[in-house]
Amino acid sequence: MNAVVGIILLVIVLFAVYYMYQAGMFQPVTDTLNSILTGYNSSLGQQNPPVSPYFHQVRIRFVAVGPNIPQDEQLVLVAHPQSGGLTATGWKLKTDKGTFTIPQTYNIYSPSTPNVPPEDIFLRDGDQINFFGGTSPDGKNERVAQGEYRVWLGDFLAPEHGKVSLLDEKGVLIDEYKY
Repeated sequence: MNAVVGIILLVIVLFAVYYMYQAGMFQPVTDTLNSILTGYNSSLGQQNPPVSPYFHQVRIRFVAVGPNIPQDEQLVLVAHPQSGGLTATGWKLKTDKGTFTIPQTYNIYSPSTPNVPPEDIFLRDGDQINFFGGTSPDGKNERVAQGEYRVWLGDFLAPEHGKVSLLDEKGVLIDEYKY
């Protein structure tokens, strides 16, 4: 008797799974698994774009354009590296107005040492880079405190709406933000 009930339940479960498969309920899961295993995105008929080893370890957290902010253009990156830290100098911000390389900065956190050359931006967990439109008041990109950097890129954001992509030194996507 228990065997018969078990077989009936098994047939019902298999029928339900077959019905859900035919209805396409498993398609997102199978597309995702195929994409992960083969690198081919069957729903788009194309290869997936390459992803940086730093993917989402640095995120674009804030974009603002317009006259109601201290600078007409502002963008903030926040780091959450998987290891101790990473160097962002040489990475690129790609916007609707062009591609901008992240430069070295001057350390004004310790003003006791004059004429110090610029240094790479090294990000640890929670560190941030603030990008501004226009030019720096003193003409330099700055490390203003432990884990806080200020970089001026001129006119780098499209007015009102656009997309910003953060790319690593090889031009591979780390993060993207639409505003």
